[in-house]
Amino acid sequence: MSKVFDLMYFPPIAFWSQWMSEGEIRIEFHDNYQKASFRNRTHIAHPEGLMPLGIPLLKGKNSQMPYRKVLIDNTKPWQRTHWRALTTAYGKSPFFEHYKDQLAPLFQRKWIYLFEFNLEVLKLCVEMLQWSEASFVLTDTYDNYPKTKDFRGFIRPNRDINHKFVEYVQVFADKTGFVPNLSILDLLFCMGPEAQRFL
Repeated sequence: MSKVFDLMYFPPIAFWSQWMSEGEIRIEFHDNYQKASFRNRTHIAHPEGLMPLGIPLLKGKNSQMPYRKVLIDNTKPWQRTHWRALTTAYGKSPFFEHYKDQLAPLFQRKWIYLFEFNLEVLKLCVEMLQWSEASFVLTDTYDNYPKTKDFRGFIRPNRDINHKFVEYVQVFADKTGFVPNLSILDLLFCMGPEAQRFL
């Protein structure tokens, strides 16, 4: 049985490290949306340590709604804001220019469902990592899993996890030191094709 995870927005490095040790994983398709999670937010580098980027959602009881039905609030210019933040934070990083043309379309198309958008994000990240062995499936039903396989809700903002992160040179390391568990984009922009070695 493979590990099961939440679908996240540009998932943090801990997610990828867990996946790397597994090969194939399951992505939960049948749970309800969870607030205060990485489902609609990610953390990128900032001179003060990290900057959260959040996707606005249409108001309503999202936490009682199936994740796959949660709607993005496109009345707010979140895509432009996120793209500017990425360009400002990583414009001078070694590999931003290398990846920006692959990334840009995600921030130009109008997305309706958060789950659908995050699924495209996940596929693109696998492609940018050049990880041909990676595979995932969506769950058929909501099931209980053994603790050793259930990673739903395990990787969350503001939660320490027992994980040893391999350090790499980050954009603002001279100001902040090494900041662990940022978005996979941080690792890609800083290390490029070598990113897999640090997971």
